Amino acid sequence: RQWERSFKLALEEWRETLAELPSPIAVYGATWQSQSFLSLMADGPRVTCVYDDNPHLQGAYLHGAGYKIPVLAPSEESLGNIETVLIGAYLHSQAIRDRLEKLSYRRIIKSLG
Repeated sequence: RQWERSFKLALEEWRETLAELPSPIAVYGATWQSQSFLSLMADGPRVTCVYDDNPHLQGAYLHGAGYKIPVLAPSEESLGNIETVLIGAYLHSQAIRDRLEKLSYRRIIKSLG
């Protein structure tokens, strides 16, 4: 039961964090972690898109209860109006931060892990 309380607390903290982050919000990494996060946060602020460097995933969608989010190639243009990027591929967090910096992204970056 302790894990259940901890899990519910973590969910509530993420919901509060998301509510405070500026929109539009994107997730970087079309991973199972991102998919799980999006499913758990489906009733919260909407994520506009998911970025992934894998060209085989670009053009696909992440689907869940009440959402269908496109997977896009990260570029200066596609990141242009994104205010917050959440890193879903958290094992690659530093590489993603470096990639975003090379793409001139200078706004909010937060890791899910």
